[in-house]
Amino acid sequence: MASDGVNVALANYHITYEDPADDPRPRYSLPAIGLALRKAFATLLTLGTGASGGLEGPVVLVGESLGAGVARLTRARSEHTLRTCQLAGITAAVGTLLNAPFAAALFALEVVYGNRIVYRKLAYCLLAAVITYALNNRLYGFRPIFVAPPHAHTYTLGEYGLTALVAVAVSAPIALLFGLTMKHTRQVVEHVSPVLRGAMGALCTVLVAGGLFYGVGMDFRHVLGMGEHTITQLLANTPGPLTQWWFLLLIVGGKLLTTGFTVQSGGSAGMLIPSMVLGGVSGAATAQLLASVVGAGSADVTVFVVVGIASALVAVVGVPLAAIALVLEVFGSAYGPPAVLACCVTYVLTLRLSVYNEQRHVRAEEPIAST
Repeated sequence: MASDGVNVALANYHITYEDPADDPRPRYSLPAIGLALRKAFATLLTLGTGASGGLEGPVVLVGESLGAGVARLTRARSEHTLRTCQLAGITAAVGTLLNAPFAAALFALEVVYGNRIVYRKLAYCLLAAVITYALNNRLYGFRPIFVAPPHAHTYTLGEYGLTALVAVAVSAPIALLFGLTMKHTRQVVEHVSPVLRGAMGALCTVLVAGGLFYGVGMDFRHVLGMGEHTITQLLANTPGPLTQWWFLLLIVGGKLLTTGFTVQSGGSAGMLIPSMVLGGVSGAATAQLLASVVGAGSADVTVFVVVGIASALVAVVGVPLAAIALVLEVFGSAYGPPAVLACCVTYVLTLRLSVYNEQRHVRAEEPIAST
């Protein structure tokens, strides 16, 4: 039950492709509803104790497992039907947290298939997303994950140029740093007995957060938990240390380390929200650094926070269409043009980079559903 859970979900999804027969039994032989319950409980223990990570990664496995469980309970005999249920489960789980139905549907398809969209599956994903969205709003009311201030729909050529520059400064470095951090933190914790790795990871996480708190007075919430508190303050242009580029870079370094120690030591936490936080903070830091060093004018930092979030999603997870849809649904259409530009630039730069090695980047034929 350790780690992000996305790679496990992707492996469970693609296992039926390994059998040339239209047979869902390879997935049925693996845990489903029980796996979802164990993953949910492990994630509650991890994030409930203040570790660094997000919910979106674990819920991908929870959604996939519940979808497979429903397919097994209803005795679905086709792998096409099974995969439809799995994708619908992933969509519903992610849509519950993002409250962005179209982005959730695209995320499920892009994270599973990597470089293509299976349109026969998209219709079912959209249906699951809309049902989830309606139920959430009915039961809990509409609560967007982030709220950005209004922005004009027009941008200058200089702002588009800065957007591309921020995308370059955020995308590849964040993707590479994320991968290197995961690699080196895993090497650190592997020197410890498996029984003690959880305690080792917790200790390292506390040391990083405590060092930043006593060293520069950094709020624990910037490097622990999911990190949405930091993005909320940046979007609100809250005065204080978040207006200093060096402070923001310290947040990036601290968040990378705490997330790495949490995930690699056996904690059940996701990397999706941390990647969004890292991207947003890096975008704000880049804009502030440019303004202070080369006098880049009075560009709105909020735009570059949004651009950074979208770029990081593309760089780390490889979901360009979902990143664009998320910006449009969560932040509004005014932030769309720079986000589209940033996602295009980031996708070209990081085409071969991804923290999820189970994504399917080769063409696989999706069988037509039997009638």
